[in-house]
Amino acid sequence: MKCSKCNKTWSLFDEKLSDKQHCPHCKEKFISKFQYFDSVSEGIAYCLEMGGKEILKNKSKMNAYINDLMGNDFPDHNLVKNAIDSDIGSILIDADEKDEKAKQAAVQQAIGRLIREFSTEKKKAEEVVTYFTDALQWKLPAATAEKTGAVNATAIPAAPKPAAKAAAPPAQEQQPAVSNASRTSPNPASQNATFSPAATPGTATPPNAAIAGQPNPAANPNGQNPRQQAPNATFQGAQPYPVPPVPNGQAYPNGTIAPKNANGALQNNPNGTLNPENAAVKKKKKSPLGCLIAILILLLLLAGLVIWYLMSHKNEPEQTVSTPAIVAEVEESSEASTELETESEEETTEATEEQTTETTTETTDNSTAYEVKSLAHYNKYDGKQKIQYDPVNNRIYYMQDKAQIMYYDLNTDQSETMLDLSETEYKNASLDYGVNPFNGKVYADINNLGLYDIEAKKVAIPTEYDPSRADLFFPSSDEVLYQNSIFSLSTGEQLSSGEVPYDGSTSYPFLYNNEYYYLMTGTSNYRIVKTTQLLTSNRTSSVFMETNINENKPFFVDTDAVYYMTEDHSIYQVDLGYQESEEDVLNRDENHDILIVDGKDIENSSTNYLSDNIVAFTKIDDSTFAVLDGLDNSLKLVSAK
Repeated sequence: MKCSKCNKTWSLFDEKLSDKQHCPHCKEKFISKFQYFDSVSEGIAYCLEMGGKEILKNKSKMNAYINDLMGNDFPDHNLVKNAIDSDIGSILIDADEKDEKAKQAAVQQAIGRLIREFSTEKKKAEEVVTYFTDALQWKLPAATAEKTGAVNATAIPAAPKPAAKAAAPPAQEQQPAVSNASRTSPNPASQNATFSPAATPGTATPPNAAIAGQPNPAANPNGQNPRQQAPNATFQGAQPYPVPPVPNGQAYPNGTIAPKNANGALQNNPNGTLNPENAAVKKKKKSPLGCLIAILILLLLLAGLVIWYLMSHKNEPEQTVSTPAIVAEVEESSEASTELETESEEETTEATEEQTTETTTETTDNSTAYEVKSLAHYNKYDGKQKIQYDPVNNRIYYMQDKAQIMYYDLNTDQSETMLDLSETEYKNASLDYGVNPFNGKVYADINNLGLYDIEAKKVAIPTEYDPSRADLFFPSSDEVLYQNSIFSLSTGEQLSSGEVPYDGSTSYPFLYNNEYYYLMTGTSNYRIVKTTQLLTSNRTSSVFMETNINENKPFFVDTDAVYYMTEDHSIYQVDLGYQESEEDVLNRDENHDILIVDGKDIENSSTNYLSDNIVAFTKIDDSTFAVLDGLDNSLKLVSAK
């Protein structure tokens, strides 16, 4: 692994290394990118370090960690993804605590599955499985390493060497000559069509016959050998069927070569006839019956064409009509034509209007598609899981664990540590934070210490007042509602004090129509109350409305609005302007709230998805939201395509 800040390296597999998420040299948090890993195995090992080995059994979660921590452009990315999708992780993790023999069997089973399901080459399958076994730090013996790393060369037999040139058997060479035509080409009609594997002793050699490989003076006056034997050919005895003709200069099936003169002219066969391939090709005789059928079909087609022509141009009987009748008929026809044209124009106008209305309706009903993108991961813990957006610096703040505050910079696509108390005396203290929306400054609420200015690295307001019952709220860039008082952030001076509405849990203040409201979270269905001012002397407030929010629905209170998410991941904004009756109680029907994102429009994939365990979310803009997914402990972005 390599630090992006000091450029020093270290090994993730170093057993002496206790903190594997920070550089052991400069203590900077490790930026997870494949370029900072030594190998694919180390990248996978870091994913297992962040999510635990058990994520190997969850294909979607493992893919998400690989995508977030290693990217998708590292070597063998597709093979690694195929390995995860084939669920070899379950095979390997089940054998992780077993003996060496069980691990070797698991390796072979994983390789076999990868080959079977994705037709992966054996060598590549072994290499990819090795990535995972190395990440699990399996120390397999050398023999297993050969099996899982590269193909064993000794297991592949050497390719057979080409056969050496074989000379003709001596017995064959000493036999009397046999007609060359009977060995190398079909016998002409003038010669014997049968072939004897060995001539009877004493039989005379037919004229113009030659044994393959010997000159034939009668057939070649120049003394050249027109039938050279193929390099590796040997005479194997009688052919069970006549040998077909082959082009000049090419080998016959028995190894001999068809004759060809040096100048390329046609060479006669021993019997004086031309080779069949060079002779004029006889045209195939056409069947008289076929010709007759073709002529009949043409005649039938011609007759049909004539009949069609006569029928289409058949003359109608002429009618004699008087001139006045013709004039009247023309006038009636003109009037009827005018009426038809008028009706046609009216129908066309109505159709156009209907089509325009339908198009407008369809355009209005077209919904926006949203995609999910994983940004970062946080450690699993039971503390306060809070997420907040900084519009000034375009950052998303979240809790890495109970002692660390992180932010994801949307400008650089990098996660950075904002505050880390893990090495301080306050590592176990209750920790909360708030972002000032006016200037982007972040303040940490540390139990037994006070409100801490992280940027200035000093306590802005010490813990000397009543415990806070309201979430941190910034009325202005220099004011904060903290511990039932309003303080100046620059001087720490207490500007006013009082009480906030309280119903057994945290209250969330916001400003609507220049008046202060609180979302009360202590009831079964959360309600919104209205106060005369931010702090009152005796918690004076009036119930403004009941909401559709409860403890099972994540919610987010902005500076001037309230949002919540339903089980299908739809995001609604509470319609603060809608009143059901004179009692000023909001109708709990969700249709009266404002639908911001329809859960049906969120496109989930195997690596980027929203689970059923969304613990918190916040608004970036009207079409973008950030969420904390408790299933894989990840920060995700939901945005319009």
